[in-house]
Amino acid sequence: MSESDKVSMLELYGRKMGDVQYDALDRDDVIEIIDATIKRPMMKNICLIAEPGMGKHMQ
Repeated sequence: MSESDKVSMLELYGRKMGDVQYDALDRDDVIEIIDATIKRPMMKNICLIAEPGMGKHMQ
């Protein structure tokens, strides 16, 4: 995953959660949390940061 993909996903997550993470943590911490979620496919909370319809091809 490229650095630009990580920032994109971070921004998506921030929009979904109301930018709470930007205030609570610095950007590097938030990116690490998102990466940890991506590396565990059994966790369903990745849907919180995906655009509508992105996961349909994975089923």
